[in-house]
Amino acid sequence: MPNRIHVPRFVLNAVLWVIIGSCVVALGDAESSARPVVNDDRPPDDTPFSFVVLGHPKGAVDGQFDAQLPEAVERIARLGPDFVVITGDCIHGDYYLPPPDESKKIADERIIVDDWERFDALFRTLDIPVYRVPGNHDVHCLVSRRVWNARYGDVPRALTFGNSLFLLLDSVGLPRVDNEPASRAAYDQWSLGSQLDAKQVAFIAQQLADADGYRHVFLFLHHVLWRDPRAAWWTEVHPLLRDHGRVRAVFAGDIAGAKFSHMQSDGIDYVQNTMLDAPPATHPLGGNDDLRLRIQMDHIGHVRVDADAVGMDFHAVGALDTDALDPAYWKTVDRGAHRGLLDRMYAVLEGPRRFLAALSSVLIFGFGAGWFVSRRRSRRAESAE
Repeated sequence: MPNRIHVPRFVLNAVLWVIIGSCVVALGDAESSARPVVNDDRPPDDTPFSFVVLGHPKGAVDGQFDAQLPEAVERIARLGPDFVVITGDCIHGDYYLPPPDESKKIADERIIVDDWERFDALFRTLDIPVYRVPGNHDVHCLVSRRVWNARYGDVPRALTFGNSLFLLLDSVGLPRVDNEPASRAAYDQWSLGSQLDAKQVAFIAQQLADADGYRHVFLFLHHVLWRDPRAAWWTEVHPLLRDHGRVRAVFAGDIAGAKFSHMQSDGIDYVQNTMLDAPPATHPLGGNDDLRLRIQMDHIGHVRVDADAVGMDFHAVGALDTDALDPAYWKTVDRGAHRGLLDRMYAVLEGPRRFLAALSSVLIFGFGAGWFVSRRRSRRAESAE
């Protein structure tokens, strides 16, 4: 009978843990190669990459997704970006609070957390990093700020990927005060955004000064702070971006009267791209802002970076999976676009010929009625004489 070799148990345990550790490392390496991670410490390199940017994908008060959001996520998966940046208003949250009173002084944390769980679960299916800047629905009170910071950390924040620097900014203010607002007016002012404070402007200046190794810089925030040509953005922030010379684009994700807008200043693209259903069929039509929301599609932006080249495409979503874009819908939009009486008549009568025929009829009727009244008055005057 052969002699048995006795191996102490602690040696077997050690070998087992070495094997397990090796497997874990191998799996970790495999995951890191399949799932790129934005890394603050990685040196710049010119490997081509792309990212998707979208804003305002929040759903309804009941937490349901924007009608086109699942399609947007599918489109992102087909584009195959390296990561996604969402420019605020990811969730509805417990946003529409009544004025503070004894019945409800603070937001419901459970509602806010549940909205985030649903939203993050959907984007987790992409299996790529997803970054966010806060919108006024995401952070609007002390409760929502606490939830945000616990889940996603504070902003402003700097990230790098490939040969590019990304600055995530805070236009909401991630309210720094320690008490809930005392009135509805103060609440609205607190949550509807403001120009960047001196601390964030200094943050941008410092990051740009330290960005010598990067070919491109992109900025992300929620509110369209450059909308007003008299805004502080143009005197405090834009000169920093212009003088740096490698800032390529600034992205915002608030509605601000439209789903999409674009302008270029000193070679920098300023882009507002958002979602709010495609189109918002249940949104009341009133005023030019609502009209612009009606006639613009939901969309996502795809940015491609390859050495010195930067390209941007914007992809509409919801074009074929909604029945709201039929001719009857556009006729309704067209009618709503014409505010004056004559314009409304033009829209209702569906074209210039009918409109001119109706206008001629009105003029002829008016002329005839005027002649008839004038004739009667003449006869009365003659009888009186």
